Amino acid sequence: MLVVIGLGILTQVFVAITPIEWVNLPNRAYWIAPEHRKQTIGLLGSFAALLFGFVLLTLQAGFELAVSATCTSRPFRRSGDARGDYRIRL
Repeated sequence: MLVVIGLGILTQVFVAITPIEWVNLPNRAYWIAPEHRKQTIGLLGSFAALLFGFVLLTLQAGFELAVSATCTSRPFRRSGDARGDYRIRL
């Protein structure tokens, strides 16, 4: 749990320390103007955190599915066919 929180905070810090000039923005003059700069950094930080959360949830779901499939599935069994093919029996 601490790793997830730490990586979330690290994502926010990364967005805060990245120079805004490195980010490809439409209408750059508007978004990097001093009166909008704080809002731009906040929006980019929120987007990065949301994207990080979705990626982390997807990885966690894949891991859970893999572990569940490994722990609960039966091994392949011969179907008894003369050709020797294998079928999964659920």
